[in-house]
Amino acid sequence: MRIQGTDGIRRPTALDSSARVRGLGPLQAFLQAGLITPRFMELYAYSFVTDLLGLKRLEPGDPVVVGWDPRDPDGDFIEPFILGIRKAGAAVFSVGVVPTPAVPAYLLHVGAAAGAMITASHNLKDQNGVKLFWANQGLKYLPSDDERLTAVIFELADSVDLQGLDPTGALEDHNHAASALFEEFMLDPANSWLDPTQDAAARLNLDRIELVVDAANGCLSKFAGKLFRKWGFGTVHEVNTSDAGHVNEGGGVAALEGTEIITRGDVFAGEGGGSSPFSEHKAVLEMFRLADELRDDLVAGDRLLVATVFDADGDRFFRLDYAPHQDGLIVSSGDETAFLQAKYLVERRAVANRPRMVHTVESDINVGAFADKSLSVSPGMTAVGDKWVLYEAFSSLLEGRMTLLKKHFAEGGQEDAAKELETAWKGLEALRSHRSSDSQVYFDLQCQVDWIQQKHCRPDEIAALEKDLVKPGAIPYLMGFEETGHSITPGILETANRQFAARRTNRQFAARRISGLRPPTARGLFFAGNGLKAAINTFVATQTMLQSMDVRAFHHMMAAPFMRGFKRTFYAYYTRKEEFAFGKEYWRQFADWLERECLARFASDFDVKRVEFAEDKDMIFISLAPHGGSRTVASIFVRNSGTEEKTGVNVRGTKELAELLDTVGDLARRRLQRSVKSSSSDYAAAETMLLAEMMQQEARGAVFAVGDATQRLAGKYPNVVPERLLLEMFKQDFISIESITELNAPLRLTPLARWYVG
Repeated sequence: MRIQGTDGIRRPTALDSSARVRGLGPLQAFLQAGLITPRFMELYAYSFVTDLLGLKRLEPGDPVVVGWDPRDPDGDFIEPFILGIRKAGAAVFSVGVVPTPAVPAYLLHVGAAAGAMITASHNLKDQNGVKLFWANQGLKYLPSDDERLTAVIFELADSVDLQGLDPTGALEDHNHAASALFEEFMLDPANSWLDPTQDAAARLNLDRIELVVDAANGCLSKFAGKLFRKWGFGTVHEVNTSDAGHVNEGGGVAALEGTEIITRGDVFAGEGGGSSPFSEHKAVLEMFRLADELRDDLVAGDRLLVATVFDADGDRFFRLDYAPHQDGLIVSSGDETAFLQAKYLVERRAVANRPRMVHTVESDINVGAFADKSLSVSPGMTAVGDKWVLYEAFSSLLEGRMTLLKKHFAEGGQEDAAKELETAWKGLEALRSHRSSDSQVYFDLQCQVDWIQQKHCRPDEIAALEKDLVKPGAIPYLMGFEETGHSITPGILETANRQFAARRTNRQFAARRISGLRPPTARGLFFAGNGLKAAINTFVATQTMLQSMDVRAFHHMMAAPFMRGFKRTFYAYYTRKEEFAFGKEYWRQFADWLERECLARFASDFDVKRVEFAEDKDMIFISLAPHGGSRTVASIFVRNSGTEEKTGVNVRGTKELAELLDTVGDLARRRLQRSVKSSSSDYAAAETMLLAEMMQQEARGAVFAVGDATQRLAGKYPNVVPERLLLEMFKQDFISIESITELNAPLRLTPLARWYVG
């Protein structure tokens, strides 16, 4: 069992004094009430360090880096988490409000044992969570690690009275140092891709860009705008920069998912729209305001109007481009921005022969195949989660190190060393062919390669090999990404505090421990989902392309940088996710039904095959490939969200298959909605109540408005956040909305809602 989702834990929150958790222990509150409490945060942190101590990856007094986003301004959940680490005996390097990639960067910079980011990412402010990082390159926890940590939590919840323990670990404020490191990292030309030998901003016409920056009231508030100005952008307009806890409100990437173009009719009432949350998206509103103000310059091509949109913890990025000929905003998701970055890298920078470009199953089915043909890259597909993209990056990093060692041993005639390295190659082949669910497999191989290198190479040779490793093309990895906006390209990180890191490493090698820490180098490769890096890298790529085309052609290219396929996601919220798990009776029945539906509709033209992903066995994945072919040209997959209370049905394929895929997706969505909704969820009950009320009002010819919904919920379900519920009902296609905050805004039922109520 594991209580973690795709990336750590994430749940709605409640104080320990709340009636919702009265009489429940911290673990019971998490499991039974589905809530994160301050006491649970303390238990989770204490268990995290206890697990590290048991694995010998941390010694008492060693530091753990802890950062957070601004959703908890009073520290109700941050302080207990830090206290739990200190009670377990570890020190805390508190880096404060920083974007998520700054945590693994800083832990590697100072040689810390591990790191934690307190955030619920793109989720609304009523939720919080934790993302965990290992010292080894910043690898995230894999499923077996989650299972082991879950077992520790269950054991300690019953055996340890945390309230009776005093903290023994130190607490140090490292906010300034961590923020300075991240800024230095982002301004490094090796990471921004801006040419340091000339005035790159002028050459790329960055000063012609009217830039809107939407920080989602999160970690990048004010920080992102400052960096864009330092990079030489023209005028920078910042929106959603509050630090008062209102994360992801009035903007952010989540509201843009699944959208390719935003027209005025989608935004402003009375212009043909009315069923869109964009009317309150501040970046979208600011874009149209500036479009009116700068219309002549935009039409003439003298200026470009662009927005960068992030999430609360700063690891995701979407882009908006105003196209004057359409009077609309082109939405570029993680697929489009990643393809543009990959194109630039292949055409303008030295890369390995057919380097790997990795994406998850959620991406457009065409992006990998198109990149294969047009960019000569080797596409790869993983389960959902940037941890699996990172896994591919780190295994490629190992491959690069071993390739350099192999060459070094061959040139030096070191046959014994070459034979020892052959055993490591076999381990790497296993690591690459079957993604391990346990980080120990990666750590063991990392330590084996370190040991071979230490045994057979002089210190100066090791230093030379490490310098060669950061050169372009040294590793067979180009980039990895998720459709949702995570983008992971190689970065170069300065590893400071070398004396401290070397002390830890030498001590652990002497004790034959597997810590994953390596002797530090001055500059080493660093991988992390980083929305700000993705943004500036995409700008460098697109501004380079703009030099060879007019603005109208440029916007056509931005609208379709590759031949887009069809993709759609259907949601069922408030589901019993524990029933939709590998091997469970409901899961088996659903998988068999879905396979039968696909065979009935597609078997005449395609090979229909159920595919199991070792890294996510809970996901039901149906692949469609041409008869006799091996390449998947369409897919239907169903999986629980690892970050929200929902189960999603995803269809991906060519445009020609859109209608059939849409039909299957809708059928699967309806099957989930009618059979696996949770009977214990307040949100599910509140949803049912509102739908029934709306049906009654509709029958009377009356209008049901946002204010009516808010009033009904306050009376019967005071713990339900109206904005969240209405937004999730909209995402399920149950209601059309004009606004979720204007009390007089009408709510209207959809045909799907009428079917569901019936």
